Amino acid sequence: MADGDIDWVSLGIAIALFIILIFVGSYIYLLIEGIAVEGSFLNAVYYVVLTVTTVGVGSYNPITAQGKVLTIVMVMIGMGLVLYIVTTVVKALLTRHIFIHQETTTSVSPTRYRKMKLSKRRRVR
Repeated sequence: MADGDIDWVSLGIAIALFIILIFVGSYIYLLIEGIAVEGSFLNAVYYVVLTVTTVGVGSYNPITAQGKVLTIVMVMIGMGLVLYIVTTVVKALLTRHIFIHQETTTSVSPTRYRKMKLSKRRRVR
């Protein structure tokens, strides 16, 4: 993998796991909490996305003990996946920026630098 390249396989797996977490979590919430999320799959998805991203608007709180445990597990797994996705993308962007910056700047040896500095002094006098 070259400098600045994104590890697309790992990133794809993390995004796929995140999507699976959202849909499986939503289905399990419908099974466990049922009426509490008004029986709508869209409401369950909405709640899971808010929970996993830790936005937590507060429009819904789990009622059952199983729902509370599921929420804890989803926050832990979801935040890990979100952080992995974000850090992978940011790392690739920063690495790419540093790599491009290194290509555009020229390095000068210490001896050459001293000679350049002396020649500047001579021109000033």
